[in-house]
Amino acid sequence: MLSEANWFAALRDPGISRALGQIHRQPGKDWTVDALADAAGQTRATFAGRFLTLVGETPIAYPIRWRICLAARQLRKRRLSIEQAAFSRTFKRHYGMAPLEFRAIARAA
Repeated sequence: MLSEANWFAALRDPGISRALGQIHRQPGKDWTVDALADAAGQTRATFAGRFLTLVGETPIAYPIRWRICLAARQLRKRRLSIEQAAFSRTFKRHYGMAPLEFRAIARAA
């Protein structure tokens, strides 16, 4: 996960900032390193290395984690049913609990 310092460094980098903006504007898109590198205006190798250094995870791992964060937000707000959360194994891997358990804890909080 991005530390605050890394997040600001990533946003100060024009190419990485553009790629992050694309990911956040279109979280459901099937992102590839090539597509994100194009958005950043960098070669694939330069972009992948710079993204990993600044963001702390690969350009493929970050969009997945972002989607899971968005889904968690929707579960908290009861806008996403557990049935819609068919990604429960991935969710559990990121949050350490199943979506149903996450929702129960969020409701209790």
